[in-house]
Amino acid sequence: MLKNKRSTRWVVRLTLILAIIVIIIAINQFIVKKSKALTQNEANQQGEWKEAHTDVHSEYPGLNLQTETKVTDTYTLSIHTPVTKSDKINKSIEKWIGKQKNEFLLDVKNHPLDDGSQAHLNIQVETKKLTEDIYSLVFSSERYTKDIDGIIVTKPFTIDLKNNRIIEINDIINVNKTNLDNIRTLLIHELKKNEELYEYVLDELIEEKFKSLQKLKCSISNKSLTFYFNPYEVTVGTEERIEVNIPIKKVMPFLNGEIVSQLQLPGPKQKKTKEIKQKDRDLDPDGKYIALTFDDGPHPQVTPDILNTLKAYDAKATFFMLGNQVEYYPKIVEQVAKNGHEIGSHSNSHPDLTKLNINSIQLEINKTNQKIVQTIGRSPEIFRPPYGAYNEDVIQSAEKHEYSMILWSVDSQDWKCRDTTSIHDNVMNNINPGAIVLMHDIHSTTAEALPHVLDSLIEEGYEFITVSELLTLHKESGTGPFYGKAKY
Repeated sequence: MLKNKRSTRWVVRLTLILAIIVIIIAINQFIVKKSKALTQNEANQQGEWKEAHTDVHSEYPGLNLQTETKVTDTYTLSIHTPVTKSDKINKSIEKWIGKQKNEFLLDVKNHPLDDGSQAHLNIQVETKKLTEDIYSLVFSSERYTKDIDGIIVTKPFTIDLKNNRIIEINDIINVNKTNLDNIRTLLIHELKKNEELYEYVLDELIEEKFKSLQKLKCSISNKSLTFYFNPYEVTVGTEERIEVNIPIKKVMPFLNGEIVSQLQLPGPKQKKTKEIKQKDRDLDPDGKYIALTFDDGPHPQVTPDILNTLKAYDAKATFFMLGNQVEYYPKIVEQVAKNGHEIGSHSNSHPDLTKLNINSIQLEINKTNQKIVQTIGRSPEIFRPPYGAYNEDVIQSAEKHEYSMILWSVDSQDWKCRDTTSIHDNVMNNINPGAIVLMHDIHSTTAEALPHVLDSLIEEGYEFITVSELLTLHKESGTGPFYGKAKY
């Protein structure tokens, strides 16, 4: 009897030991999997970091432009962030952008729009190259929430990549009372040239600004010293942001010697652009055609990957480009055109155009048009409004430029899912002849999904043409908007 009890105890103990071993193995496997996942995530982050700092294609050495767009039920946003190899400079820029973004999101949360429409945040940047290492980055944040006309905030950063620093205003201006008084006099003189605007300017507010250098916002280039004032900072009765350019020759005596020596370098030469023409192709009126479109580029890594895939499949596509991206990556734009693809306008900075007045809409379109012409020698003929949002002012602006306004009939949702299988399935489940497919050449998952998408489409007998070719084939012309044929 005692022997049986001992035997039973050993069985119980052995069972417990085996159970503990199984639990330990399970925990160990979980830890390994978690570790691998974290390692992969770190690798992805490092890849994105490396990607952000790969400036082989950038027009501005040492700078790359990252574009973030987001669509939710309550808001849309578009943020353009120049990224350098300097953590110190990046953190200063990210801190300011983060503040604007957090204030916007808090406003959206606390004051949702009554009519159910979406609030909008657009942060764009103007890049001025002073030397090979010094740039002026002028940020403009426009926030549209409860305030119908928007909240506009301007913030310039002058950055020195070589010395890893932000150049402050007292590094630009040789600060003393006489110099500041002289610059203020020059600024008012320039303001008076615009008689209509100057009626709203209060000189005492300008004088107050010059008492504290930290309240002054300025940028510098080979042409001018530029001051920026947010709406109502120095005016009453007007909601305009004021930008005052003082010719550099006039302010030269009041600047620091180091900056003056940099300014004496010759400015960039304007190159003559040779037109890159598209070849006409004979298309079968009964062919099974679709138009693949890519928005928000060009991107320094993703767009070349997509171009390589399209070339391997002998497929033509349409790229709706942002003016800001064109400015940073003109060589990629040239390659897109040389490969026989179509280039369309997608605005300069990806704002919700329905939030802007018609003059601001025209400015967005004009800037993009100018940058594309400077790069490939001709204007785009088609235009896609950001977020697909348009109203009568947007249509009128498109008509003025003789653009066909292009939307889409198939959304790959690559902007949302970031998963290659989902991207493939979203296209294949909704495709039909005459469709216009929406994708984005700023996401690596889109480039990864593209070969599988093309294989499946080719297997079903589809051929790939540009949007303009599709419109011609269907005998569609004018402003539109055109969506392509949807699946019913």
